[in-house]
Parts: sequence; structure tokens; C-alpha cells
Amino acid sequence: MKKSRDKSNFKLNLCQQKKVLEITHSLNAGGIETFLVNFLKARTEEEKNRFSIDFWTLSTDREQYYDKEINEEGCRIFRQRAAGRTNFAHKILCFFYLPYLLIKFGPYDIVHLHLHSTGALFAPLLKLFGVKKIILHSHNTRETAPSALWRAVYPRLSAWLAGHFADRLCACSEEAGRDLFGDREVTVIRNGVDTGKFSFSPGKRAEKRKELGLSNYFVIGNIGRLMPQKNHSFLLDIFKKIHDLRPLSKLIIAGDGPLKDELKKKAADSGISENIIFLGVRNDTAELYQAMDCFILPSLFEGLGIVCIEAQCCGLPCFVSDKVPELAHVCNTVALPLSAPPEEWAGKIIARTDINKRKDCSKIMKDKGFDNRTTAEQIFSVYDS
Repeated sequence: MKKSRDKSNFKLNLCQQKKVLEITHSLNAGGIETFLVNFLKARTEEEKNRFSIDFWTLSTDREQYYDKEINEEGCRIFRQRAAGRTNFAHKILCFFYLPYLLIKFGPYDIVHLHLHSTGALFAPLLKLFGVKKIILHSHNTRETAPSALWRAVYPRLSAWLAGHFADRLCACSEEAGRDLFGDREVTVIRNGVDTGKFSFSPGKRAEKRKELGLSNYFVIGNIGRLMPQKNHSFLLDIFKKIHDLRPLSKLIIAGDGPLKDELKKKAADSGISENIIFLGVRNDTAELYQAMDCFILPSLFEGLGIVCIEAQCCGLPCFVSDKVPELAHVCNTVALPLSAPPEEWAGKIIARTDINKRKDCSKIMKDKGFDNRTTAEQIFSVYDS
């Protein structure tokens, strides 16, 4: 009798389970992708039973950084099958593939779009195919648009499409929401991280610094994709000034991207290449934060800056550009204008970094709502509403 009742409950759970499709550009190492994986890992068993989650990535890459972790969470991954010769042509192919995906693997109760400059354009098509809830999520600001004309037109177009076809609007900060959706109502969902994983440990710090050969150095760190938005060229200018003032200093940069060769050349031309370590994409970022003495994020624009949240958890003083949203300023952050010269940044970084005062800030970050469990609760609240 009991086994029969268990089977009945299982069938009932399957019938009540909602199907969710998360749409993103890729599943490679990046802020949006990290946000999604953090959310998946924070789910309760009850949430896993209530929501079946699939991913569709617009990238045609056969293997991507987060594939394994997403599969281990019991989620299916669908990829764009063909690539267009241009970015525009690729988007057109995506529009043709989406109906096939919806028909073959759907129907989906919820589609959550994490695409900035094209997300709203999919909304009418999703509505046409009967998706019950369409969620547009802004993770950045309009500066990510491919051209000046698109930056001027898209916010208005996106706001109009959002008003007519989207059921909920979400953003990682008020700035990100305002840039994409104008004055429409937006639910701000913080980019939560596993705060325990990024808590500061003096023992781990000493071990990682020894492993990297950094025990006797003043270590400046940065983690991020090597692309124009992250402003690594300016970071190198800042480091050169720091190195002039403190010769026993090193810069470690974790990440990869289209500007890697250009940045390495600039480092060599500036005479500082021996003091910069390009680490590439890493799976030990929590330990890398331990090894640093400070963290610099001189981005030209940011939706929030999840690496800044991780660095603060680990008790690092964070020196960020004035383009990083106020929401990200929780523990020991210093905002500096991008208009300030590199020597001004260098002077303040040296003056405001006191290695002996470093302390764990993971509990503070958790209490402020930057824990990935809080993020999961917020997302499922949106899915349930």
C-alpha cells in the first residue's frame, strides 16, 4: 500500500512540475553564467522537484566551461546548431531554431532570458508559441549593445517589447534595470555567491601564495574576461604606477578573452611583463582571492560585478571604477573615477590597503542578501508569482 502511494505521489509531482528554459549567450566562464550555476547549486530538493530546468545557449561551442556542473545538477543543455557568418546572421538563425526547440522539448511554462541586447526580441515569438511566463533579465547596461545606433534605439524598443510581451522584468541592479527597461517596474535579484566558499582563511592564503611564488610580494588581483568592458589596459597602467612605488609587487589576472595577446604585448612594451601573471581561466578562484592583497575592478560599465562580491566576501579591499553600481559596495570598497589618472589610483590603492586589517566578510555579505540561497529564493518567488 505504501509503495503504491509513493508512486502516486511521484506521478503527481511530475504532473505539477513546471518546465523552465533558461536562455543565455553561452555557458563559458563569465558573470551571467556564474550567477546561473550559483543559483542551481543553491536549490533545495523540493525546488528541484517542482521545477525542471533546461538551458539553451546561443553559442555553437560544443564544449563550454560550465557544461559539467550544469549536467550534474540534472539540467539538459541545448545549443544553437548552426552559426551565422555575422552576428546579425547568427541571431536570425537563432530565431528559426527557437520554435523547433519549443515544439520538440516543450511546452515550457517559464522562459527566463539572460540576453541583453536581443532578449526582448525573442519575447513575441515565445508568446506566439504559448509560453505562460516570459521573464526578461538585465545583467548589464546598454553599453554592451553592438553599435551607437543600437544603443540609442534598443532601450526604447526593449521597454516597449517588455511592456507588451514580458510577464516579469528582473535585473541585477537598479542601474541595469533602468538602462534596459526604462521606468518600468523591475525586480532586483542580487547576484548571490556561495559566501562560505569565499570566506577568508589565513592558512589558505599562506598556502596559495606559496604555491604561486608570491609569498614576499604585494599582490594585486583581477578576475574577468579579457574584453574591452573590463578595461584591463587601464589596469596595466595602474599597476605600472604601483610597481614604480612598490617594486616588490605582482599583478595576477585570471581570465581569457580576445584582448589577451594585446594585453601581453602592452605589458612587455611597458617593461612590467615579468611582474604580471596571466593565469587564464581558472577553477580555483576562491583560493586566488585568498592570495591577493587587494582587488581592482576598473570596468567601463557593470551590471553589478559578481567578482567584486566574491572579493568582498574574502575580506579584500576592492578598488572599483565609478561605473560599478552602488549596490555592490558593501565591505571595504573604494570607488574611483575613470577620469582620474593611473597615478591617483595607484596612490590610493597603496594608502588604503592594510594587509594586517584584513578580516572575513562572508557573514556580512550573506546578511546583505548576497548569498546564493537568497538568490534562489528570489528567483523561485518570481517563477511562482
